[in-house]
Amino acid sequence: MCSTMSNRRRVDVAFSIEEHAVQILQNLDMLRTKSDLCDVVIVSGGRSIQAHRVVLSAFSGYFRAMFNSGMKEKEMFSIVLPNVNADALAALVDFAYTSKVDINEDNVQAITEAASILQLPQVVEACSSVMTQLLTPGNCLGICEFAHGHGCVDLKETAEQFVMDCFVDVSQGDEFCLLPFDEVSKLLSSDVLNVSSEEQVFEALLRWLQYDPDNRIQYTSKLLKCVRLTHVDPVYLMERVYKNDIFMKDTESQKLVFNTLAHHAIKKSRPVYTHVSLVQPRKSLYGTLFILGGMNMGKGAVTIEYFNARRDKWQVVPGKRLSVNMSSRRLQFGLAVLDSCVYVVGGRDGLRTLNTVDCLDPKTGVWSTVAPMNTHRHGVSVATLCGPMYAVGGHDGWSYLSSVERYDIQNNTWSFVCSMSMARSTAGVAVLGERLYVVGGRDSLSCLNSGESYDPHTNKWMPIPSMSVGRGGLGLTALHDKLYAVGGHDSLQPLDSVEVFDPRTNQWMLVEPMKNLRDAVAVTSFGNKVFAIGGFNGVSYLDSVEYYDPETCEWSKSPSIQAGRAGAAVVVLPDLSPDTIATLDD
Repeated sequence: MCSTMSNRRRVDVAFSIEEHAVQILQNLDMLRTKSDLCDVVIVSGGRSIQAHRVVLSAFSGYFRAMFNSGMKEKEMFSIVLPNVNADALAALVDFAYTSKVDINEDNVQAITEAASILQLPQVVEACSSVMTQLLTPGNCLGICEFAHGHGCVDLKETAEQFVMDCFVDVSQGDEFCLLPFDEVSKLLSSDVLNVSSEEQVFEALLRWLQYDPDNRIQYTSKLLKCVRLTHVDPVYLMERVYKNDIFMKDTESQKLVFNTLAHHAIKKSRPVYTHVSLVQPRKSLYGTLFILGGMNMGKGAVTIEYFNARRDKWQVVPGKRLSVNMSSRRLQFGLAVLDSCVYVVGGRDGLRTLNTVDCLDPKTGVWSTVAPMNTHRHGVSVATLCGPMYAVGGHDGWSYLSSVERYDIQNNTWSFVCSMSMARSTAGVAVLGERLYVVGGRDSLSCLNSGESYDPHTNKWMPIPSMSVGRGGLGLTALHDKLYAVGGHDSLQPLDSVEVFDPRTNQWMLVEPMKNLRDAVAVTSFGNKVFAIGGFNGVSYLDSVEYYDPETCEWSKSPSIQAGRAGAAVVVLPDLSPDTIATLDD
């Protein structure tokens, strides 16, 4: 016998059709096509577009506000939108019913403008993506201006970066020559222009002036100040700038050029002790800063990183070949640049102290082996002075070394030169003028505060005043005719203190300490600043980076390397742009 209704089990079914929303849109579009139930006509450029208010309100914030407020259009059947392109408007109304719109090079700007007015951010974003793909040196300035005018923030940033990246090509186009003075001045003053020489910036300036010389002659000296003249070759400065008709007519410009030529003349006659101009080069002219090796949590870093100053970030050098060649641990080695190649000298592989020397061509990624040193050395300090490369001190696995070797690249041979006055390992080494300076380090008893300088012409070492504290594992670099001794340890703990040696006064002076304790820190001068990279703070291997600015006498934070490491080595290749580093895959 069947159960009564009161005893039946309750049944609930959640029924849905995945295609329901699509079918609704299709039916609404069919109604629109047949002019059924349409209650509004949008008019633009003499073209009438039928639609349903509810559909327009649902897809556009602009229409939603229009039809749900006290605006007169709320009751109107025919609404005129005079500032919207008719074809773009029709395409976007179709989009409301179909969720599809064709965007191409011919209509992208019109659709962007219409979508901005109708408050369709997703369409604007899609248009921005299309325009990003269409960027060329000939249109990027126009796209940048367009993006700014329509609030396309991401597109504006991308276009601005494209302008900087392709500045030389951009400056040869009509869009650049048509820029107003304020925009040209802002562009030529940028620190991140991608140029291979400052002369290219001047050529861009000259091209802009010559496009309309009668009306632009008034801006000559103002724009010439945007060119970093101290980084322009003196011969070029005389022949191309000083003697140019446009600049010869401008007294202020002639004064600027004359003062710069005088700067170059003084610098040439007194190469060591002259004041170096603090006008920064463009970041594209800094060269490339590399960091190799060192200790990390895996007991030995194998990746090579480089710093892209224009983009303000560290990147790992690509390529399988580099990874293979750095896969064996190499610690406490020396690093130097010779003929645009990077030389990895000595060190230890975890068990043995090495005398081997490897050479990397960073433009090709090819490693090669050159003649080994006469002595096995780890904790060795290496630098290039007046051509040859010097390997100074270190430890041979049994004892601390005072001996020094010099590498002759022409004959591929190492030979001994005059030894230091005392043995030292993990010392700081730097070149200033035509002398090689070695300071700090440690011997068998303690960390050293002493220093000495080597004159290759006399083959003699001379003592220099001692630092205020002994420093092993310090970093040493030269900047603006001074030596910077950075961090290290004092036999008890890592240091954050920094001392500066001025050969003119023959004195050391303490300056502001770093923000972090850093033993085994990698130090170099880069872009007129002193960089301190990584190191060990007594607890962990550091990935942080900071730099000292001699103008402000302050340390500031810089982007971190990708992995913490201590005892790493750094070099700067001044003629290598980060943007040209080869992909080194086999």
